[in-house]
Amino acid sequence: MARRSSENSGAYWIKQIHSPYENANRFPSRGYSYCGHGFLKVMQVVKEQVMRALTTKPSSLDQFKSKLQNLSYTEILKIRQSERMNQEDFQSRPILELKEKIQPEILELIKQQRLNRLVEGTCFRKLNCRRRQDKFWYCRLSPNHKVLHYGDLEESPQGEVPHDSLQDKRLLHTITGTQANGCFAIPELWRLDGPCDLISPCGWRREAVPVADIKAVVTGKDCPHMKEKGALKQNKEVLELAFSILYDSNCQLNFIAPDKHEYCIWTDGLNALLGKDMMSDLTRNDLDTLLSMEIKLRLLDLENIQIPDAPPPIPKEPSNYDFVYDCN
Repeated sequence: MARRSSENSGAYWIKQIHSPYENANRFPSRGYSYCGHGFLKVMQVVKEQVMRALTTKPSSLDQFKSKLQNLSYTEILKIRQSERMNQEDFQSRPILELKEKIQPEILELIKQQRLNRLVEGTCFRKLNCRRRQDKFWYCRLSPNHKVLHYGDLEESPQGEVPHDSLQDKRLLHTITGTQANGCFAIPELWRLDGPCDLISPCGWRREAVPVADIKAVVTGKDCPHMKEKGALKQNKEVLELAFSILYDSNCQLNFIAPDKHEYCIWTDGLNALLGKDMMSDLTRNDLDTLLSMEIKLRLLDLENIQIPDAPPPIPKEPSNYDFVYDCN
């Protein structure tokens, strides 16, 4: 009876959980003196089991339980050892020197991708005086990377406009600053890449923002349209997607990105245009992924065989096909 009471106590079960891990790691057996340390170690393993099982995105509770059963303590140790060995390999001095050498190439590749996305352009939601996002406008970078064009869309039923159809869409551009309020239809807005004071063939003056006039790019609560008292009361998602372009003396373009990905694309691209570092989470993830892939490719054992830049020529057809066997 006393034994049953002892087994039902919490200390008994903590000792039972602690014992196998203590033996596996060759800890000295000292009764309950290491009980707290052992319990913490068990909890760390359990947390890792749960996190690794959730990364597989199980569709049911049974699948989740099955994943947990497959991730035993021994399996967790093997995974940790493998990851530690890979990490040690990639942290060696020759690998670090190779990373330092090829990192500028990867960053330049990411920069070109960001600028190409700015050239394609993005449809943004527009806040009115009542803080409603019921209108849309479009912004894109000219192919020569010297001018930012922007304008209000006449219509956008789903809030998105296919990039391939924007060349033929009529856009509206609102005159801002000290000029009169009003809208002008500019059919040729996106087809011109010259200075802002050029006039399109249809006779309308084309307004845009030269990249050389951009003073700064601000984000979040530093944006002019987020500094208002009412704007700061909005949900956190809107605040995290806001950025502004400051140009001339007292002019700005205010943006609210459709999602975090577009936010990173535009802030990276604008910083690249200004000669600044790209600091977004997307850039860090892309850099880590591309750098890891490039390192692995360069470390492949190719037995001193050089991979040509161009594919080898296609050989000529044989003089006869007597070697072909017809199974029919």
